[in-house]
Amino acid sequence: MENIGNILYSIINEIGKEKIQTDITLNVGASSQYIQMIIDRCKGVVNLNDKNVGSLCEALLHFMLTTRTLPSVRKVRHGKMNLDVVIPNFHVLRNFPEKAIIIQIVKDSQGITVYQQKDIATIQPNVNNIWV
Repeated sequence: MENIGNILYSIINEIGKEKIQTDITLNVGASSQYIQMIIDRCKGVVNLNDKNVGSLCEALLHFMLTTRTLPSVRKVRHGKMNLDVVIPNFHVLRNFPEKAIIIQIVKDSQGITVYQQKDIATIQPNVNNIWV
């Protein structure tokens, strides 16, 4: 299996990480153009099956959040749960869940199970702060 993160950051470096950051800082609307450009380049290199698309979206989301200097953490493990992205971080989620967002990216055609939703709700009781 291809390492999506390595491929993604290779493409970001080809475009210019600093250029992307500067352009998005000056015009947040430029983010959609860069997202499309990066995804199009990935399509030429990677077999974008369900799992790869999910992994690409997760890594690209994290990059775009950090580009906008929004703190986020990827691949957080809590008990049996794997959380894809936590904003701003796990400490805030654990101690002040009303100030944190969990983003789960569906990586297969089965989606998120009811069991997984209940597990996530144990750590983030505010369903409006759980994005799937």
